Amino acid sequence: MTESVLYYVNLLQQFEVPDTTVRQVKGLFETIPMLSEKLTDPNVEMTRKHKVIDKIAPLEMRDFLKLVCDKGDIDLLQDVFEVYEQSEKQHEEAFVAELHCVTPPNERQFERIRSYLAKKYGRSDIDLRVKEDPSILGGFRILAGDDIIDWSVKGRTEQLKAKLAASENVSTENIIDILKATVEDFDLAVKSQEVGVVKSVGDGIAVIDGLDHACYGEILLFDTGVKGMVQDIRRTEIGCILFGSDTDIMEGTRVVRTGKTAGVSVGDGFLGRVVNALGAPIDGKGKIESSEYRPVEAKAPGIMDRQSVSVPMDTGILVIDALFPIGRGQRELIIGDRETGKTAIALDTIINQKGKNVICVYVAIGQKASTVAKVVGTLKRHGAMEYSIVVSATASEPAPLQYIAPYAGCAIAEHFMHEGRDVLIIYDDLSKHAVAYRALSLLLERSPGREAYPGDVFYLHSRLLERSAR
Repeated sequence: MTESVLYYVNLLQQFEVPDTTVRQVKGLFETIPMLSEKLTDPNVEMTRKHKVIDKIAPLEMRDFLKLVCDKGDIDLLQDVFEVYEQSEKQHEEAFVAELHCVTPPNERQFERIRSYLAKKYGRSDIDLRVKEDPSILGGFRILAGDDIIDWSVKGRTEQLKAKLAASENVSTENIIDILKATVEDFDLAVKSQEVGVVKSVGDGIAVIDGLDHACYGEILLFDTGVKGMVQDIRRTEIGCILFGSDTDIMEGTRVVRTGKTAGVSVGDGFLGRVVNALGAPIDGKGKIESSEYRPVEAKAPGIMDRQSVSVPMDTGILVIDALFPIGRGQRELIIGDRETGKTAIALDTIINQKGKNVICVYVAIGQKASTVAKVVGTLKRHGAMEYSIVVSATASEPAPLQYIAPYAGCAIAEHFMHEGRDVLIIYDDLSKHAVAYRALSLLLERSPGREAYPGDVFYLHSRLLERSAR
């Protein structure tokens, strides 16, 4: 085996070309002998050779083949392909796992860990490599494929911290008692987690390698503490939208599946409050007591589950109520140019529900924070905040939060709907929601459709609006 062959094999691995593509190109050179002759012919211009490569070779292999052609080593390709296939086969045969520890395990511990992995993955060819890692403080942490199995002191500490954070009614007076009870009852959850690695990140989007079993809409947790949601599932990678800042996330950052779908806390504690797209309070009034957790994506009620639209929903504006009667359980669209009073109609309708046992949810999408503050001030001035909830995703917030805001508002409203209470929900406005979705789709490399919006933008809104029923 010559050094040139090894050089091209390493280069091919760096290009990260799929194995199927390599086999496809190898078959081309085997079935068309004239191809090698033309590419090695010194009388043929290099530009013509490049045109031939562009015409017959897959996109992933063109740069590699042009490089080999420019150096006059086309004759080495068959040897390169054979060595590449052998190296890939050897790589696939061995199941490599990394054992992170502060001090290396003894022989008995090493064999017990190996037998555990062999039983878990049904493999006898476990290649267990020991790596010293003082950051885990003690114990072991195993990285096997996309899974991470944590028996470390650091892992115990993180689980204990998460359990304390989930405890309700924690205060300075009872923190010691809660801490004692938590430590006494604490049991380390020894279970594997599927882990991926960030391939690229930017503009609120992260592309992740690994996580082969991730589901659409599942929440992912990054090492930095930022959460994201699976929005795009491809053959070899995952597209994730981020619900926080991406400044600390970089290439190589680890990502863990949570097994939970995106959702928000709901309950009567939200009445009179202003929350963000994730259901967290932003009005400075402290924590919200919640009674339930609802997914932001839910199936709309079927036809048989709906009651007929028979009870009126008065807006308080005489002309509208006389000419365009609106009923509870009905969807209504307000269309108009800028500054024509669309938001004013919505606010008047909310104010008019005072004393009528109707809960109102106002979702502000892509508006200025000052505009949202004015809306909240108007509702407070007329005593409407007592039965209202404001969900805000302002223009300064990233597109993923603007995208998820109406679904979060709908989930909050559905909680009251399923309790048999009447709810008025207002989305202000869905045009900005479509713009946010377009930004996400383009960053996820989805094709723009009609009027440069993605083709499913209408389905996006129909599945949202159909969830409103009586």
